[in-house]
Amino acid sequence: AGDMLVASSSTGLDHAALKSGSVTYSAPLGGRGLLVSLGGSWADTRARAGLLAALDFRGRETGWNVGASYPLIRSR
Repeated sequence: AGDMLVASSSTGLDHAALKSGSVTYSAPLGGRGLLVSLGGSWADTRARAGLLAALDFRGRETGWNVGASYPLIRSR
């Protein structure tokens, strides 16, 4: 298997209220099955009704991730 890039984006019905997205890249490292990945995500939110809207509630999130996986091989 080769490398892979995955990107996604989403929004709510009220586009100004919620927007988010992410991207992750993964690639094999070496020849024994090790897979490493690196990614990030973001989200913006804004209350459009009720008490939180009256308080001008807004939120922003940014996150990063790093991962690795390695297959376990069993023998009998």
